[in-house]
Amino acid sequence: MKQEKHKPLPSVIVQYSSSRFFRLVFGAVTVFLRPKLLTPEQYGIWTLFELIPRYASYLHLGTRDTMRFFIPFYLSRNDYDKTAMIKGSVFTSSLLINILLSCLLVILSLNKGFTIEVRAGFFVMSLIVILLFFMEYYIALLRAYEKFGLIAAST
Repeated sequence: MKQEKHKPLPSVIVQYSSSRFFRLVFGAVTVFLRPKLLTPEQYGIWTLFELIPRYASYLHLGTRDTMRFFIPFYLSRNDYDKTAMIKGSVFTSSLLINILLSCLLVILSLNKGFTIEVRAGFFVMSLIVILLFFMEYYIALLRAYEKFGLIAAST
């Protein structure tokens, strides 16, 4: 990644904190609106579907966290080959596991025993699992390169 001009630390901290705050506020608003808009059965199904991306975020098996610490370590030693190897192996291994889960969800969405809402939910969750993988991987990469301003803007 290109070296960019760093913003002052207090500015980055305020930007990052405010983005996290607004994310929490919008989350709190949806917590109160969702039960009002959904029937009890739909709310229960929604709650179950929410578990899929939450647990899918652990499918990297700790490799993203390791990447966050080893990339700055190897960059400080100017070992760019090792850095590229770490990024590639974390990306590939995590993507394969997420694709496997996504395929399982697509297979479940083809089951005729479920209602159309549940089948659509499984299919949409298969897409969300893949999209969240990319988002979480690149956010971990931005943290490794200490680009907190970009993280705050994306949040």
